[in-house]
Amino acid sequence: CYFSLDKDSNSEEIGIEGGSMTGQVSVMKMSTKEQAELVYTSTLSLIDIHRSLYTKVITILPKFVIINNTDEKLLLTQEKLNDDFTIIDSHARDNFRWLNGEGTKMVMIKCLDCKAPDPINEWAWSSPFNLEEIGAQNLRNVSRNNPDMFMYWKVDRRIQNEMIYITVDKEDEKHPLYLIENKAKHIILKYKQKSEKNSEYLDTSESKRFAWDNLYEKHVLQCEAWFKGKKNVKLCNININLDELEKNEEFRYNLEEIIDSDELLE
Repeated sequence: CYFSLDKDSNSEEIGIEGGSMTGQVSVMKMSTKEQAELVYTSTLSLIDIHRSLYTKVITILPKFVIINNTDEKLLLTQEKLNDDFTIIDSHARDNFRWLNGEGTKMVMIKCLDCKAPDPINEWAWSSPFNLEEIGAQNLRNVSRNNPDMFMYWKVDRRIQNEMIYITVDKEDEKHPLYLIENKAKHIILKYKQKSEKNSEYLDTSESKRFAWDNLYEKHVLQCEAWFKGKKNVKLCNININLDELEKNEEFRYNLEEIIDSDELLE
């Protein structure tokens, strides 16, 4: 048999002979290149025990289901198709289709900010991520009007009966995946992902959540340490690989070699 979305599309041929079976199939609309990925099961159901009569039941389900667990409307797009997107309402779920089955199979999300003058473009897209990469990751959107404003998401992908459920929640502020704390006295930190351009600042005794602007570049935090005083003095650059757990990066400095301490201190 074949699966189709309309008269303009057909899947490859699927054999349904024999007993129970499970499989996956892709169907593309040739006119738009839109592609659906489906999961199917074929089972035998006994309908007459006395005559041993069976019927074959074929169940077709979407491979990807997006669950919006937030109070916000979400926009989803395929990487490099920023102007073509799907809207997932707050606390709703929907099956996911590739907008271009011949394009990159990566997805980006952002908030549809209904309170903003330009709801669609108030926030930049998140890092692309892979729907089939089972597990949890955190993502963020950066405000286009205020680069110091972020919206953080937790994306959790789980597989059940060949289907992949992608749940999007607001990241818990008390238990973020990454938390950067500045406990150094008189030190300001400037940091960003090494391969990206969005820099952030952390004052003494401050802490902030963090997410990678590109999940698939190296997880290296490029950090500058500045002495905070009447004159801010750059002390050093350090690169911290956050994938290398339990590794300490240290730097030492002598303020007297930089500038007279009386001039530095407020």
